[in-house]
Amino acid sequence: MTAEEIENASSPIKLCECGCGGTIKTPSCNFVPGHSNKGARRKGKIVQCSWCTKDIWVQESRLKSGRYVHGRFYCDRRCKSQYLKGCLSGDNNPNWKGGRIFYKGRPAVRVPNHPRASREGYVYEHLIVVENAIGRPLKFIRHADPDNEVVHHIDKDKTNNRRENLLVCTSRYHNWLHWQLRKQKKAGGVLF
Repeated sequence: MTAEEIENASSPIKLCECGCGGTIKTPSCNFVPGHSNKGARRKGKIVQCSWCTKDIWVQESRLKSGRYVHGRFYCDRRCKSQYLKGCLSGDNNPNWKGGRIFYKGRPAVRVPNHPRASREGYVYEHLIVVENAIGRPLKFIRHADPDNEVVHHIDKDKTNNRRENLLVCTSRYHNWLHWQLRKQKKAGGVLF
């Protein structure tokens, strides 16, 4: 149908907004059946993915919304997760609070490449304090080995990680020490 035929038609006919040139006979529709708004007349702009720098098209509504104020756009979920892992981890994260948390009632610090680090990269703070004081890592043979070196808190306060409150001993001696402390407590006396 030509433009003249459209103007002369008695019923309101308009062109498809996707840019194909098709005619629409229903006034409430903007596209020919089967077409979508992914045509040439979309509003938006081309930006670069914040991770892989691939060019991606972003709708105008996404550009204006509050979620994208910082101008970060991603071509897919993988790029977004890689960006967040790489660029916003540790002290680069705006929610970073120094890398000190409490895990099972004990303070832990973030040291991701420590041999005793958890999956999240945290190590108990008393281990770091003792290793810095003695100038070497604590001896660790294997899990539950009696000859592993462990740290004993002299005042029994797990959060008190001052050097003078920490004692390095083997796991075997640590178990014996706590056994003696329990024995003395039952007897009503004090061991030290």
